[in-house]
Amino acid sequence: MLTMEKLLWLTVLYLAMASSPVAWQSEKKFISTPYSTSFLIYEQLPEVQKKREEEKRRSEYKSYRLRAQLYKKKVTNQLLGRKVPWN
Repeated sequence: MLTMEKLLWLTVLYLAMASSPVAWQSEKKFISTPYSTSFLIYEQLPEVQKKREEEKRRSEYKSYRLRAQLYKKKVTNQLLGRKVPWN
């Protein structure tokens, strides 16, 4: 059964993996069709780069909020005397 805590951690991990530039770069290396040149040119446009940065920033902020919620829950449980492990 998925608890709220496990769901938060899974979401944080997913966001961290989704925003990894390594995965994005590895995809670019394997593209070798004529479409790839237009794709690379498109990716270098300032609007597209700005959009990518905004998406990355939003996902980063979302992970911060999830971590803060998890921390708040842990601290609240400790203050109320509930036994909750940190893992």
